[in-house]
Amino acid sequence: MTEIITDIAKDNGSTKSPAMSDWRLRAALNASRMGLWDWDLQSNIVTWSAETYEIVGLEGFDGSFEAFARLLHPDDVAHAMEVVDSALKQKCDYTDEFRILRPDGEERWLFNLGRPIFDENGVPLRLSGTVQDITKRKLAEEALRESEARYRLITSSMSQGVIYQNADGTILAMNSAAERILGKPHESIIGSDSVREEKHSIREDGSPFPGVEHPALVALRTGLAVRGVIMGVWNPQRDAYRWINVDAIPIFRPAETSPAEVCAVFADITQRKQAEAALLQSEKALKEAQRVAHIGNWRWDVNSDEVWWSEELYRLFEKSPDSPSPSFKDAYKNYTPDSVARLTTVVQKAWQTGEPYVIDLERRASAGSRRWVQCRGEAVRNAGGLIVGLRGTAQDITGPKEAEESTKNYAKRLITLEEDLRKGIATELHDDVGQELTALSLNLAFIAIRLGKESEVNLRPVLEEARTLAKAINSTVRNLMNALRPTQLDEYGLVSALRTYAEQYAQRTGIAVAIQAATGFPRLGSAKELAFFRITQEALNNVAKHAEATTVTVALDSDTASTRLTITDDGKGLSPGATLLPPGSGYGLTIMRERTELVGGKFTMSSAPGSGTSVIVELGEGE
Repeated sequence: MTEIITDIAKDNGSTKSPAMSDWRLRAALNASRMGLWDWDLQSNIVTWSAETYEIVGLEGFDGSFEAFARLLHPDDVAHAMEVVDSALKQKCDYTDEFRILRPDGEERWLFNLGRPIFDENGVPLRLSGTVQDITKRKLAEEALRESEARYRLITSSMSQGVIYQNADGTILAMNSAAERILGKPHESIIGSDSVREEKHSIREDGSPFPGVEHPALVALRTGLAVRGVIMGVWNPQRDAYRWINVDAIPIFRPAETSPAEVCAVFADITQRKQAEAALLQSEKALKEAQRVAHIGNWRWDVNSDEVWWSEELYRLFEKSPDSPSPSFKDAYKNYTPDSVARLTTVVQKAWQTGEPYVIDLERRASAGSRRWVQCRGEAVRNAGGLIVGLRGTAQDITGPKEAEESTKNYAKRLITLEEDLRKGIATELHDDVGQELTALSLNLAFIAIRLGKESEVNLRPVLEEARTLAKAINSTVRNLMNALRPTQLDEYGLVSALRTYAEQYAQRTGIAVAIQAATGFPRLGSAKELAFFRITQEALNNVAKHAEATTVTVALDSDTASTRLTITDDGKGLSPGATLLPPGSGYGLTIMRERTELVGGKFTMSSAPGSGTSVIVELGEGE
């Protein structure tokens, strides 16, 4: 470009303007896409080349400097004039960039290169130079500045740290998040490298993390992106390690095969790591608690039929935690057939209605031993409220079950012993006291026959009183025998025995008792009938002591599925939240419940203030 201006200056040594037809200039101008201009300072005439006309966007031009000045952007006029004045004063070449407004309204950026020409006395004669349209370059520079501004805004607002390093690993730039995460100021890191900066870094297992293995340096060596590297970096401000997850991406220049730079982006995952550690500790504590309590938990996803078991659940069912997860149906194989049937019923109900369940099940165990598990389950619903699975726990209750079974057997022996004792006493009363009372009655009758007339007047009242007393004692003994072991129960069945006992109870207490039973009510077997009779006795005793009732109804119902005994009084009932029975009556309740369970039945009791109390005993078919 300097050579072109020099040629123009030589041609301008005369008073004539440069020759616009010179082929050398034309070739140069076409090649560089620039225009020539000349300003005769003496005549104030401006001469342009055709390329200049094209750049400026004018077809006609009056050749004055003022006409050109009118094209300048208003904001650039002062600066452009100042540059020209300075070049004339300093007698030197100059360059300038300014904007013009073309006649078509388009704004263009021009690059102007000028050289002043002076005479031998230093008087300026003319200015000559070149002009080039740099609008595209300016737009590109502006776009670059906007892009850089956006980049700075993005990186400064990012929560992730960003660091740029050149090909030898030197750190070139970083954002504020990187300073915060690393706990080091910008000026202490720029110019350093990963080897020096990572000397206090550690791996997840606590071992040192060598700087040469930093993801950024690995990406520079291999030319491949490195992602998801977790490392601990020492933060001097916090005096603690911060855990980061690092991605390193190599940056290539066009046509180059080795990275020119690398960009490392890292997120502070310290809170996540702390949460993971806390969760791990919590899971460890949960496993320990489950191991001590012999309880495991499970989840069932209905759609996939996948079942998850806790580690303790595998141990409870004598399986390896490494074995495949069972399906829900496979889990049934751990129980006895009777338990499977009962479990199926409650699971189906939970799946259909969402009702939770608690059930004791007998499981299959090795070596033929009996083991018991208490299973709890509840429905799992999605956000829409639909049931999508079940979850629950299973606890080994073999110890409590064995203790319960032992208690039941002991209670059964006690009740059997009690019944045998009752039966023995009743037999003795019948065989000994009953016979003696009979003999006494006969003797008194014999004496009455043999009395003389003189003695009869004095002894007859005494004999009659003795005979009446003997009858009363005999009646009392029979009632006592009936209470101890009602012979009607064995001979005529439960309904007949209850009716007889109800009459005696009504006479003794004044409380009316109605026995309701269908005609042809079936015999239930000795053990069941005896249990129903004794439970009725105990319930009626409680009514007499606590209920303040006037009427009691004893109802017997039977169908193909079950037999039910219901005892209902019209007494004062119990207040909400009160104990089921008043103080002093708990033993009777226990006896009733134990007698029910010993024959395989279900015992329930309900009460409300002013509405009396109901005792219900239900025996299923085959129980």
